[in-house]
Amino acid sequence: MSSDNPETNARFPIVHPAGEIFQRIVSSEGDKLYWKTEGLRVSYFMFSQNFEALRSVIQSVENPANRPKFVGVDKREQLRAVQMENMRLLHNFLASAITLIHHTRVLVKKIYSEHLFRNEYQGKMDEIFGNSGPAGIISGMRNWMLHRDIVPVKIVIGLFTNQTQSVMLDIEELRSYEKWDARAKAFLAGCDSDLRLLAVAQEYHDQVEHLYTWLGERMSQVHAAAFSELAELKRQYQQAHLRGWA
Repeated sequence: MSSDNPETNARFPIVHPAGEIFQRIVSSEGDKLYWKTEGLRVSYFMFSQNFEALRSVIQSVENPANRPKFVGVDKREQLRAVQMENMRLLHNFLASAITLIHHTRVLVKKIYSEHLFRNEYQGKMDEIFGNSGPAGIISGMRNWMLHRDIVPVKIVIGLFTNQTQSVMLDIEELRSYEKWDARAKAFLAGCDSDLRLLAVAQEYHDQVEHLYTWLGERMSQVHAAAFSELAELKRQYQQAHLRGWA
């Protein structure tokens, strides 16, 4: 009978071929790298899912077919509820965005503190986000929520026109905030009207997705030998496991 107790396993070494290979797997560089990056995969999943939730609600609000749900004095409470839901989802999106940034920075520092790849990663970050207005807005709105108030989100509806309803960020409210970084200030200076929330969130999401696609590919290349060894060990483990004790 096998035991999950490390002390028991130390007294009675595993002699099953699959068990021996399993021990090689868990002590391999590739497996250690996999588990070091697991937290980052979870952070990216939360960021991605929070964006999808925000996008889904905004698209529902902005769908012309849903206009009757929001127009009319008797729809005020419903409209307010939708506005609050947008604020809640925006809060979650902003929080997960900053969490992802910090988790990535910690991971890269931990794995590549003495590796040239750390400089390559920073160069890619600068390339994608260094002059990104949406990145500046997202970062600034997160600080706004932490240190000032809930970011004001408004739903614009033309009551006596056929104008499609929109989920917006009020440009004057945004300009009243004094702690934007240089990217956000330049972005806002070029705006002459309210910002569509989905457009800003979508562009930032796409930039993040680009970074993480690149990061995954480059890490696979940098650690190709380790991941190749891990794949081979897993193949051997499956074969040994299927053969059983024979």
